[in-house]
Order: sequence, then C-alpha cells, then structure tokens
Amino acid sequence: MSNRGSCNPDATPVVDEGYAVSAVLGTAIKGRGPRSTFRYHLGAKSSLEKTNRPDLTPDKSSAETGANDFNSGSPRGWTTQFVGLSGDQDPFVMRHCLFDVSNCYKQPEWACLRVNGDEEAPTHFTVVPDDHLDAKPEYYPAINLRTSLGSHEHEILTAYREIVHTSFPLLDSQMINNRSRRDDSVMLAVMCLIASPYSSHMTKQVKVDFFSYVFRALPLQRRHPKIETVEAAVLFLQRPASIHRAPSTPGLWAELGGIVGMSHELGLNVSPAKWNIPDAHRSRRIRLWWAVYIFDKWCALGLGRPPYLSDENANVPLVTLEDFKNDDPVSTVSAKQFIAMAALSRILSDILSIFYSLRSIHLLRTAPAEEVASTFNVFRGQLKTFKGAYLHELFATDLFRDPTGTVELAFYTVEIVLCRAVLRKVDEKHDIYNEVRTYAKSALSNIATLLQQLQINRLRAFWWNPISILNFAIAGSFMFSLLLSSINDEEIEYWTAQIREFRRLLELQSFGFDITRLASTRMELLATVNNQKGTRKATASGDSEYFGGDLMVELEMI
Repeated sequence: MSNRGSCNPDATPVVDEGYAVSAVLGTAIKGRGPRSTFRYHLGAKSSLEKTNRPDLTPDKSSAETGANDFNSGSPRGWTTQFVGLSGDQDPFVMRHCLFDVSNCYKQPEWACLRVNGDEEAPTHFTVVPDDHLDAKPEYYPAINLRTSLGSHEHEILTAYREIVHTSFPLLDSQMINNRSRRDDSVMLAVMCLIASPYSSHMTKQVKVDFFSYVFRALPLQRRHPKIETVEAAVLFLQRPASIHRAPSTPGLWAELGGIVGMSHELGLNVSPAKWNIPDAHRSRRIRLWWAVYIFDKWCALGLGRPPYLSDENANVPLVTLEDFKNDDPVSTVSAKQFIAMAALSRILSDILSIFYSLRSIHLLRTAPAEEVASTFNVFRGQLKTFKGAYLHELFATDLFRDPTGTVELAFYTVEIVLCRAVLRKVDEKHDIYNEVRTYAKSALSNIATLLQQLQINRLRAFWWNPISILNFAIAGSFMFSLLLSSINDEEIEYWTAQIREFRRLLELQSFGFDITRLASTRMELLATVNNQKGTRKATASGDSEYFGGDLMVELEMI
C-alpha cells in the first residue's frame, strides 16, 4: 500500500548512517557520522544511492496545470519555510510523516524536510513550489545584468572580493564569482553596487539601472525568501548613499524589519548545530544570522528604535573561526572582526534592554543610584574583558587595507552609550557621576583620535555601513549632551573646544570619506539647538507650511 499523501503516526523515521538530507533540494550528501536518533540499517550503500535523493520535481501534468505557472517549460523552483512550534503546521504532528531515507516526505504540491528529530523540539521545513508563492509575477522587473556589465563583471567582482569581502566576510569567497548565477540575480546586482565606489567600470547609468532593479525585485523576493535573498538584503543595507542629507537613512528601519522577517521564515534564529545539513551550509546560516543580529542591534541604537530581535527567541551559537573556512591571513582578520562585532553586539543588546527600553525607563525611575552604579561597573568589566579578548589582537593589524576601524569605533560607541544612559539616571551629587563623565571623556577622546589619525590603509578599507555612519553621529550628539550638562566654566570651555575640533575633523574627512558625512551634517544642525531661533518658512503662495499630520496635530513651521 502506498504511503504517499499520508502521515502515519506509527511510521519509524529512517535515515542511513552517515547520510543527511541536503539543504539544496534534490541532493544527498555524505554526513560526518551516524545520527543515533535516526539510525536505521538499510543494507548496502549502493542500493541506497538509488533512493536517497528526494525527487521534488513535479509530474509533468502537475507542472503544466499548476496555478500561476508563469515559467512553463522551465524547471520548477521550490522554497523552504521554517515550521515554528506554535504554527498551524504542528511539528509534533509532522514528525509522524513517513519520511524517506533522505528525511523527506513529499506530496505533489508540498513536501516536508526533517533536519532534526529532537523529541522536545523537532525541526522541520515545509517545501512548496515557487509558483504557489507568486514568486515571479508578470510585473517582476526584467533585466540582463551581464549585458550591462559587459566584459567588466570579473573586475567589479574582484573589487568586491578584495575590498568589501575582506572587511565584511558574509559570503563564502567561492560564491562571489559564481558564473552559474542567473542573468537577473539580485545578489549579482547588489555586489556590483556595493563595489561601485571601488571600480571605475560601473558607469552612472549602470548604477541607476541596477538600483532601480534591486529596489523593485528585492521586495518581491521577500515573499518567498531563500538564503541568498537574505544575504543580498543585508549587503544592500550597506549601499553607498547617492545623496547626502541630514536624514540620510530613509527606509532603513523598515528594510531591516523585512530582513528580520525573512530570517525567521528561514529559521535562521534556530541553532543548526545538530541539524542533518552540510557543515558549509551550517556555517553559512550561522554567519548570516549573526550579521542580521548585528545590524538589528546597531541600527536600533543609531535610530532610537526597539530591536526587532529578542534573545528569548534565538539560540544560535556565537559565530567562530570555524564558520569562516579560509586560510588567507587577510580573511582571518576580517573573520575575527566579524566575530568581535557579534560578541560586542551581545553586550550592546543588554545595555539597550536594561537602560533604553520603555520598560526599563519605568523601572529605573525608582532604582537607587547604587544599583545603577553597580550595573554600570558590571558592563564596564564586560567591556574590559572584551577588549582584552578581541581588540588587542585586531589593533596589531598591519594590512594594506585595514578593516578594523569599524569594530574599534563600535567599541568606543558602546562605552559612550553606556555612559550616556547612566548619566541620565544618576544625580550629579553621587560619587559615580564624575567617574562616568571621566570615562565618557576618555571614550570620546578615543573616537576623536581615531578620526584624526585615520591612515590611508583604513581609508582604503570598507567600513560597515550604516553602523559606522551612525556611530560617528552618536559620538557627536553625546558631545553636545556633555556640554549642555556641564556645571562649570572649565567643562564648558573644554566641550566647546572638543565639539569645534570634532566638527572640523568630520568635515575634513568627509571630502573623501563618506562615513563621516552624516555626523558632520547632524552636528551642524545640533549646533543651532541652543543659540538660534528658527525662521518662519513660507510656501510659494505665502502661507505657512504645516507638518505633523501623522500625529493628528497641525504644527505650524516656525
């Protein structure tokens, strides 16, 4: 009797020793060893090889009659979706499906993959045809990227690999020059755009066409994300700004929300440590999750938003060097910076939760100053430990392109964010107050020194964007905060001079270093807060301009 289309509660999960289902559907890979949970003896290896590849290609009749089949005649694509513990597709029901030797259970229009058979938390992915997800509707933008790139594709991707990848090693290096990519690959377009400041082969018109394509294609791909979709979206966050204005992060938080949503669709927040997947794919998932985590925390900080991610809903182990399989010394430095940023982001996450969440604001109103001071000292100890474990080695880097400016700036930023939070809660009469201001003074001095002593090897490198852009801006705004809270002439004169010098350095560097432009513009605006009355702005008709409609209040522009 056929078991197709049934979920037999008495079925015994089976998988051959040493084999696991591949994350790439339709293949089986040799595993590292037997998985005792699924151990089952099926006889000779040769007989197994004929059956251990799940056939997820639909019958011809099914493909021809499938709804919304926009690509008739082409191989049908499938998308995996993570099965959550609380969803309607109960994983405790799905685990009773009669899986084959590849841990796959397939029906004509639906399939299920089992990657972990843990009895307390079984892990499954459903697999559905792309055409059922309206993956490429008729209005999906059409483009041939390689026609636009001509013979320059290799040179542009080489610039990406040598400059961007050596600072932000999200991708496997062999993925960068992957000639098997489709001519309309969003990843190809994104890599070229990120590398465009370092290559003369990306003409203005090509960049306009590529930006237009990605802005239209990526939102559609979010509806049916694959791993590469999330990777491309994370990279696209770091695109160079075409126009520099004071609010130069338009749409950033909404974009990041889409990335977090795609990550959850793919189960990136769940540890793949015990999954039956290839080691390379396991490392790829871990790297990508921590990239999303890093950007979530730092963008939340810089934009003043609550982070999308909570530690209660993630259990992915901290990324390690094992997740970056490359012996190249330059790549080793970039991998260590990536790991350091992940570890630092965990400290930042705790600071945001304890000092900057709406709930914490309520709790801290009644917290004694001694408790706040104790928490400050705990975090200061963590930062000291972090510096010894990660930064001392990275600071000794001597490379043609030194990528470590990102993590150094980030470390000082966490220090000042911690100080800013404590100074808001502790009275100036408390003993810890002056100690915190001194600590803040040191951190800001380090950022100013970093900016003043920028060497050509750091200017040549790729800085993580928008993290570094926002961090310089945070440093500038905190200087104004310390100035406005100064209580004697000596402090006022000191911070006035520091602000003047920091603004000069930002403006000086911004001519060839885009990372400082936002901070320079923001400080110019903040400099008018306490000493210049705004002027009334009139429209062409002479009427005053109004704003604030989203608040259901008409506020007259002063």
